[in-house]
Amino acid sequence: MLGSLKQFFEQFNAAADEQDQQHSIELACAVLLMEISKADANISNEEVKNIRHLLENSMKVNPEELDELLTLAQQQSEQATSLYPFTQMINEQFEYQDKIELMRSMWNVAYTDGRLDKYEEYQIRKLSDLLYIAHGDFIRTKLDVLTLREEGS
Repeated sequence: MLGSLKQFFEQFNAAADEQDQQHSIELACAVLLMEISKADANISNEEVKNIRHLLENSMKVNPEELDELLTLAQQQSEQATSLYPFTQMINEQFEYQDKIELMRSMWNVAYTDGRLDKYEEYQIRKLSDLLYIAHGDFIRTKLDVLTLREEGS
C-alpha cells in the first residue's frame, strides 16, 4: 500500500511539473512576442490582439488563461534585464520547427500595423540568433509572412 501511495504522488508531481513547464514555455513565448510589440516603442491594441490570437491558435493556450498570461508576459517583459532565460527555455523544450513557427509569429506581430519598423526587425534578428535559427530560415519566414499579408490585402 505504501508503495502504491508513493507511486501515486510521484505521478501527481510529474503531472504538476509537466503542467508548470508548459505554462513556463507559454510565458516565455508570450514575453518574446511582447518584446517585438514594444520594439518600436508603441504597443498598439492591434498588436496585443494579434499576440492573443497567435497564443491561442499556435500555442493552444486555454482562452480562460490568456488574460493572466498576457499580464504576466507584460510584467516579465518590463522587468527582464535579459531575454536569454526565455530563449534558453525555448531552446531546451522546442524542436527546430517549433522555433521557426515562433519566429513566424514574431514576424506576424511586427507586421500587425502593415509595416516593419527597423527596431522590430533588429529585435527579431537578435532573437533568431539566440534561438539558433539559420539566417535562411530567418529570411524565409519574413518573406512568407510578408507575402501572406500582401495576398490578404
